Order: sequence, then C-alpha cells, then structure tokens
Amino acid sequence: MEMKLYRFEMVKDYQQPSGKLRSLPRGIMQVRSDLEIRPLWMSSSSRQASVNTNKNLLAMPVGIMQKENVDDVVEKFLAANFTIILFHYDGNVDGWWDLDWGDKAIHVVAHNQTKWWFAKRFLHPNVVSIYDYIFLWDEDLGVDHFDPKRYLQIVKTAGLEISQPALDPDSTEIHHKITIRSRTKKLHRRVYELRGKTKCSKASEGPPCSGFVEGMAPVFTRSAWYCAWHLIQNDLVHGWGMDMKLGYCAQGVRSKKVGVIDSEYIVHKGIQSLGGSGYPATRTTVKRNGASGFDLRTEIRRQSTWELEVFKERWNRAVEEDKNWVDPFLRKSDRKKRALVIDAEEFIKKLIVFLWRLSYGTTRAREKLTKISQRFTPLSKQLEKAYIRDIISSSTYGPECQKLIAHFKTLASALKDTIPSIERFADTYKMDCPAALYRLVTSGVPATVEHRRVSTEGTAAFVAECVQNFITAMDSLKLNMVAVDQLHPLLTDLSLSLNKLSILPVDFEGKMKVSQWILMLSKMEAADELKVEQARQLHFDLESSYNLFMAVLPNRSIG
Repeated sequence: MEMKLYRFEMVKDYQQPSGKLRSLPRGIMQVRSDLEIRPLWMSSSSRQASVNTNKNLLAMPVGIMQKENVDDVVEKFLAANFTIILFHYDGNVDGWWDLDWGDKAIHVVAHNQTKWWFAKRFLHPNVVSIYDYIFLWDEDLGVDHFDPKRYLQIVKTAGLEISQPALDPDSTEIHHKITIRSRTKKLHRRVYELRGKTKCSKASEGPPCSGFVEGMAPVFTRSAWYCAWHLIQNDLVHGWGMDMKLGYCAQGVRSKKVGVIDSEYIVHKGIQSLGGSGYPATRTTVKRNGASGFDLRTEIRRQSTWELEVFKERWNRAVEEDKNWVDPFLRKSDRKKRALVIDAEEFIKKLIVFLWRLSYGTTRAREKLTKISQRFTPLSKQLEKAYIRDIISSSTYGPECQKLIAHFKTLASALKDTIPSIERFADTYKMDCPAALYRLVTSGVPATVEHRRVSTEGTAAFVAECVQNFITAMDSLKLNMVAVDQLHPLLTDLSLSLNKLSILPVDFEGKMKVSQWILMLSKMEAADELKVEQARQLHFDLESSYNLFMAVLPNRSIG
C-alpha cells in the first residue's frame, strides 16, 4: 500500500544510482523511510487494510523534569493522530513508560544533546518524507489554548510553509515582538514596532519584522523541512542565528509564506533546560581537576555566542563563493546595485574578450590585454562583495570602487584609437549594459558618492546603544564586578553594538581595545577575577575608548 501511495514521488525524486547501487534493479530500491512503528506480525486481513494515516510529526527534546508538561503536549497531538518522537537529552527513558502513550512514541537517547543535534541526525528529509507537517518544538510550552487540528487548518488555508503558534503575552520569555499573540487576528505575517533596538516600519523587509519564526516552536511543511534540514549545521548544536535564515526555506516569498498563528497560541514558560532555551535547569558550578569552578550556564551562553558568529561567517562565505546564487529577498535598491555590478563586470569582460580576439595575432597587444584582465579581476570581485554580499563597509567600498572606475578610464584612454566611443562600441556589439555605461562612463563616481544617504534615525539608535553599553561596562567595574562571567557578556554586547555603527572608522581604536579584552577573558575561567591592576586598566581603556568614540562622531548632536 505504501509503495502505491508514494511511488510517484519516489520516481519523481529518483536520481540515477551511483556505481554502488547499479547491481540492484531500479524498482527494488527505496530511498525513503519513516518513523512509524511496525508490528512484528500481522493477520492477513490487517495486512490488506494497513494504510498509514499518520501524516504529521511532533518531535521534541525532553527531560524527565518536564514530564508533566510534555505529557500535556503529547496527549493533544496524539488526539490529532500525530506521530511522536522524543529526544531524551538526560538519558532517562525508563521514567516515561508509565504514561499511557509511552510505548506509542519513538524514543531516542543521547546525553546532553540539543534539539538541533537530534534533528540533524534523526529527522533526515528521506526519513520524514511521508509527513505533511513537522512540528519541532521545545518542551517548555503550554498548550491549554492550542489545538493541532485547528492550527493546521489555518496554516493550510493561508498557504504557509513555515509557521509557529503565537506566544501568550504573559509568557515568561518573549524575544521578538512578532511572536506575540494579537487578540484581534487569526494570524499575522509581520509586525510594526518603532521603539526599542529593532525598528519595524512599513519599509522593513525580512526578519525579525516579517518572514520570521523563532526556533522554539517552528512548524514546517515537507518541502520547507527539506530545505531547513540542509541549513542546520552539523557541528553547531545550539542553532543560534538559524531562525534569521529560515525564511529562505519558505518555498516562495517569505513575507507571504511565513506566519504566526494568533487564534491557536501557546505559553512559553522559559524553563532553562536543553529542551527549552538551551541552558541547564539550575545555575550549576562545576569543579574541574586542578582548576577553579565554572558556571555551566555561562559556558553554554559563551558557546552559543561563538556558534552564532561562526554561522554568520559561514553564511557570508557561502554567499561570496557561490557566484550562481542570487538572493531572492534583495530589496529594490539592492537589485539595482546588483544589476549595476553584473552589467559592469559583464561589460568589462566582453570588452576584454573582444579586444583579445581583435588583437589575437599581435603578441604585444595580447600581453597588454592579459595584464589589464588580471588587474580587473580582483577589483571587480571586491566591488561585487561590497554591493551584493555586503561583506565590506561603505567606507571601504568607496575607494575600491573608485579604483575600478579609474582603471576602466585608463583602459578606455589607452585604447581610444581602437575604440573612440565606448557607447558606440557597446551598441555595435550588442552589449546591453546601460547601468555599466552610466557608472563607468557617464557618472564616473561610486554609488556611495552619488547616492549618499545617511539614516539619521537608525544611526542615532546605534549611537545610543553604544553609549549605553559603554556606561554599563564602566559602571560594572566601579561596582567591583570583575569576574569573567560578569564582564565577558558586557564587553561582547559593546563590541556588537560598535560593529553596527557604520560611521565609525574601520580601524577605530576602541573596537580593537574591546576585542583584545574579550579575547583575553575568553582564555580565562568563568569564575576568575581580574586583578586590581587589570580592572583599573580595563576601566581606563573603556573610558578612553568612550571619549574617542564621542570625538569621532560626525555630528555630536546626533544622539
């Protein structure tokens, strides 16, 4: 029966087998599996009537301390005919067998592992392909106001690929306003917020203002999960930063395909465990052999912060290296920039190729054009990084773009006898590159010079954030808060806020000093404390950096 139900999809997704499978006939190969429990024996009548009716999956990391809450959640989902798989991060499975449904669920055990670690290893798309929807939830969620059937009816009607139930406003932990329940709506896809660090206006595009769900209770369609599973990093177990990229798996426009369901909502209890926010249930100090104690929660947060930076770096590097990838969510202004860069680069390439062919028989000309081509290649790559990838700041982009334009003008001047008119040359050889002609020939200046726009509101917010973080760090030292686990988060927040402020010079001394202190603290134990001399030096560095920060601001009245 299962073969009949899924044969079309298996054939559709079938790929020519590698040499390792060529000894098998095509019809016997099954590339998929599922998580359905099979009986050891069946009667002849039950074999004929055996049709899999479980089409949705609930997967949760669980610990025995949250048994009562997990029981409430599972009971609701079983009533909706869900398949249940539990990931036991505390190693305790025996404590669950007394529940009525204990033997109906799949139990997977791995000590001290997170939800994303389990999901990457046990929820491969080929294993969960029979399920229409995959709920990958934390264990600390209250479901008194949630019904899985009604929830899925809304999701299907709205055409959502990725979703989550809204959070009760009285929840213990709420990290993003978009996840808060609206009492007057059935669902929402975006949020408006003009206060706080994150500003969400009508002009805001992307997470966390629209096209966003949080990692605590995401719900995926089969297609969306296929993409999301590949996004999960095998070695980054805390999943920080991934929620900001889930919209790329929405199988369409994320502002339409990602949403929060308000009428079916949950309560986030904020219990600190590996099944919840990713921290142990209590603040535990552990003694290492021959070393001072360290706080486990602090260590996990430090690891999570490090993983976040690694994930961001991997994403940026992947975007940079994949020249065929096009960001589907580029804003209109960014699309124009992309068109400009592609046109400019293609124009230069075509120009060089044509001249190569024109001068093919002349060794001297060929050598000259080879040198020009070699000089243009790295410059055009830097321009592409700046505009499309957003890897370097505008202060770095401007001079590099100016160099590219200058070199192009040098090329045009050197070849003016061969090509007296660049515009006529482009028209003659069908080079449809209007943006390139404008930037390289007509304008002759970088876009940052031509369209210099500074968002005063956004800049002021970042300046205020930096000032607040500077003062907080200095005040903490005055209050004799000199332990590593007290100072490291404060300096990390300060460093992140400084990096947000693009008006600062790239080599701003304050950034370097803060980074040096963070590096030094990272090499120490969490319970270690700075000596009096070290604390005094740190306060001096912070104060001097703050004064320098205020001095380099282009307009002191900006805050």
